[in-house]
Amino acid sequence: MKKLFFILFLINYSLYSQGTAGNRPAYESQYIVSSPTAGVISKNSIFSSLNINNQNSTEFIFNYGIYKDLNVGIGFNINNLTGNNSLDIPKLPGISIKYRLIDEAIYYPAFLVGFSSQGRGNVYSDKYYSEPSPGFYLAMSKSFKYKYGSIFLHGGLNYSFENDKIPNYWIGLENSLLDFASINIEFNPYLNKRSGFYKIENSYLNLSLRASVGSGLTIEYKLIDLLSTDGKNLNKNFGIEFIRYF
Repeated sequence: MKKLFFILFLINYSLYSQGTAGNRPAYESQYIVSSPTAGVISKNSIFSSLNINNQNSTEFIFNYGIYKDLNVGIGFNINNLTGNNSLDIPKLPGISIKYRLIDEAIYYPAFLVGFSSQGRGNVYSDKYYSEPSPGFYLAMSKSFKYKYGSIFLHGGLNYSFENDKIPNYWIGLENSLLDFASINIEFNPYLNKRSGFYKIENSYLNLSLRASVGSGLTIEYKLIDLLSTDGKNLNKNFGIEFIRYF
């Protein structure tokens, strides 16, 4: 009986789920795990996400499609929303704006330029994040079909106003699991003046498992900083994304 229920579960979500995960997603991924992709939402669409981590930080992000390929957004990272410690709310929210310059085609990727002051994870001293905000960035995304599904390759260059203010980059990929789920992995070195461009010291390797569970609804489980040597810095996150067209 349990096997039958599981098979029906897979069939149901394969046929009817319409989120950002899977072999045939209804919407473009906005993030690999933490780093942005070249994905956008369409005009008059709203993207909202909630992310909770085991360090007692709660993140809210809202994006709106103003015109074709142009999105603006706002975000908040709130520490100690639950628990016994004092509530810590940043004085200013994070803001974002992004515009896709070139749509993806057979022979070249999509290119997007943007700005975001929204970091990820815990916020410290009202301006520093566990994962620094991208600042100004260029993102690239390209999809490929193969026998067992789809692979989406992503990469980006950025200049953040945090982390010593030097250029940085990230790379990542999504691999579909059936029609409704995907596994995502990204590498971000978070370069700084001490490490330089080639000497990577504070890098993050992040992994997530995503599943589309309804129309515009995607859930996600993330493992942040897999390269942590002692395992104490490994950050486990649970996220929910919702996209709706109006």
